[in-house]
Amino acid sequence: MYTVSERNILRESLADSGAPSVWITRGIPVSGEGSVKVAAGSHLTACTWTKDTAQQIRVYYQDTEGHIQEVSWDGTTWKRGPQPGI
Repeated sequence: MYTVSERNILRESLADSGAPSVWITRGIPVSGEGSVKVAAGSHLTACTWTKDTAQQIRVYYQDTEGHIQEVSWDGTTWKRGPQPGI
């Protein structure tokens, strides 16, 4: 599940694999940049699929400049997607 914190940081919440009734919430870290900052009131959209046994995730949000942006999970790390500039 993807949400925005009170400080406008993009967060991911997931069940702990060792204790499924426990949820872990953390900021999404982009490699070399730290947490992702989003515009106040930004809506989020996410999609996921499996490619070669690795889970692929894309999360779209509005940045602080008002542009739609993407962060992607490739099964290993979170990265910024191409700059759509929408």
